Amino acid sequence: MASLGLPTLAEQGAVEARRMNSLRAPSLAGELEDVALIEDGRLPGPGGEIPFRLYSPAPDRTLPALLYVHGGGWVYGDLDTHDSVCRALARRAECVVLASAVLAQRSRDRDVPKLAAQVLIYPVTDCDFDTPSYRDAATGYGLTRDSMLWYWDQYLPDEARRVSPDASPLRAPDLSGLPPALVITCKLDPLASEGAAYAEALRSAGVRVEHLHEPDMIHGYIRMNGVVSRARKSWDDCARFLRRELTPHV
Repeated sequence: MASLGLPTLAEQGAVEARRMNSLRAPSLAGELEDVALIEDGRLPGPGGEIPFRLYSPAPDRTLPALLYVHGGGWVYGDLDTHDSVCRALARRAECVVLASAVLAQRSRDRDVPKLAAQVLIYPVTDCDFDTPSYRDAATGYGLTRDSMLWYWDQYLPDEARRVSPDASPLRAPDLSGLPPALVITCKLDPLASEGAAYAEALRSAGVRVEHLHEPDMIHGYIRMNGVVSRARKSWDDCARFLRRELTPHV
């Protein structure tokens, strides 16, 4: 941002960063795919009501369900900024989409319905800022090392809490018993190393893992179909994995 003469995230602050992210989203998303049913609603949550959006490609059929947890550095992002991705997954994976690594671990450990699969798209899995990708892709590719430091400061200012597996799932002592995973990483992304490390840790724990590494992509490309053609291919990769893993559970 600084090289372009734009204010940094720290200079913008969270409120302005959210506003700018929402303004950019439509131009990045490209043409939206049609979905038979899209419904907005609200669910009760521990901190108040949580807005949701339900996407169904075939309302008259019983379909598997996908809970989509959007990105945004724990600071921004909403139902509209990731609308294009949810539409695409609903159509291509033939599943109902309700718009995380930690979520999968909590599902395993608690008396709640177990997840059948997990898709982790350039995930944050650790609070280590000294990995190869943090060094090699620190600047110049959209998401920067300084941006990630700022995001973590907003999310968990207490650095001692960041090593908890709830915040850094790569540090969980036991990853066995987690659902099959598709992990997507990008070379031009500070988070590439920790995503790859989490994929390997899952595999070492006996979890079935498919790891797709994009050598020419940057963080966030999955919702840039309007400017990055590779986004559509990755939608198809996610849909293929989800159809394979979710269909037997319907």
